Amino acid sequence: MMGIHAALNRQPWAEGLPHHRQTLADILAAYTHEAAFAEFQEGSKGQLRVGMLADIVLLSEDIFATPPEEIARAHPVLTVCDGRIVYEAL
Repeated sequence: MMGIHAALNRQPWAEGLPHHRQTLADILAAYTHEAAFAEFQEGSKGQLRVGMLADIVLLSEDIFATPPEEIARAHPVLTVCDGRIVYEAL
């Protein structure tokens, strides 16, 4: 979540420089299907589709409805790897 927060809220290094912020949609694409493509695994992971590995994280809140400056407060409540629950918040 800290990486997502940093990409959403990046500030310029100096006044007058561009902010280089990314959109949440672009950030999630980079963490999912673009990451799978980078390791030549786009046929088996990176998307939630039939026949692909079911690696997902359920977050504590809707990050699309969360203000960008508060996105770091979201945390995993459930993690599924290869179709099996491997973490569940109590």
